[in-house]
Amino acid sequence: MAVNAKFKDFYAHLLQSRKDNAALINTTKIETDKIVNDWKPKFTTEETKFKDKLRESGAEAFKVLTDELKTVNGKLLYLEKTVQPEYDEKSKEIGGLYSGREQLLRSLVNVRQNIRGKRVEITTEMSEGLRDVNIMITDNYNQNKYFDLLDKICTSSGIRNKEEQLFKLCLSIKPDELAKKIIDNDVDGIHSESGVTENTAEIVVNMPRAEPLERLENIFKIQIVRVEDEPEILLKKPDEDKFDPLSKLSFGEKCTAILSIALLNKRIPLILDQPEEELDHAFVTKDIVESIRNVKGKRQLFIVTHNANIPVLGDADLVTKVKKVSGEDKCTIEEQGALEKREITEKVQMLEGGKEAFEKRREKYGLVVP
Repeated sequence: MAVNAKFKDFYAHLLQSRKDNAALINTTKIETDKIVNDWKPKFTTEETKFKDKLRESGAEAFKVLTDELKTVNGKLLYLEKTVQPEYDEKSKEIGGLYSGREQLLRSLVNVRQNIRGKRVEITTEMSEGLRDVNIMITDNYNQNKYFDLLDKICTSSGIRNKEEQLFKLCLSIKPDELAKKIIDNDVDGIHSESGVTENTAEIVVNMPRAEPLERLENIFKIQIVRVEDEPEILLKKPDEDKFDPLSKLSFGEKCTAILSIALLNKRIPLILDQPEEELDHAFVTKDIVESIRNVKGKRQLFIVTHNANIPVLGDADLVTKVKKVSGEDKCTIEEQGALEKREITEKVQMLEGGKEAFEKRREKYGLVVP
């Protein structure tokens, strides 16, 4: 019984303590809510002021930028892991292509030098076989392709006196040298070496209207554009010591020079239609017939002529005398055979200068008219 009494007293005390604590908690909550309710408007006001200050100082934007930077860095790290290996591989491949292109450029230079050397060798050999004609190779003579390329690259570029400026450039700086100066951004070098204006040099280097890839392609095109060598034919006129270029010769003199070259010793047939036209008579009897006699044993010649000197002094193996059919575009053969044939001799003597030609043949070669 004593135990139960004690338990009941303890339980009653516990209940009372619980009631007291609940009352205390409730009182505390009421007081806390009052404090919070009094504090909350003040906090809201101060928070608003703080945010306004952040906006004024840019700290809020900075936070946004910082967050964006973290995002970008994350993406960059991802790209480095996934794209960088491919980028490195492509860079290596591009480097190999550049190296291969440099080798091809060197080979191109060597091929062009060999071509020029062969041309010089051939023209020298040809000149040695000519008496009054000389053939020379003029280095880097024809600038047309070079000029046309620069003109296209500089279309609508704003270069003043563009044609004059680009001609100066073409005549003073070779294509491969110009390409190197463009790669090196050497505006001063282009300006000083060519005499073009600084504005022109800057436009040529920067190519302001071209995209980066297009600019690179233009540089590549400049590197390989061909400045052609050209043969120059010169003729020494009778009783003169100097050789004159074709541009200073009359039409007949030009024909004289070209015909002399055509008659050079080659192992292919040659057809000549009235080579005596527009030619000096002395040149025909002196040079043409001598050339014919020199090559007739090594190449086949077909010559149509009204000049008796050519078959007679040139010692033709076969002469065909033809006559035009009246009213028709054709001829008939009147006689055919060697000069030793009397009928042929008679027909040839009927041509202008025929008798004089046979007389010269007798005097010069000791060949008598049959």
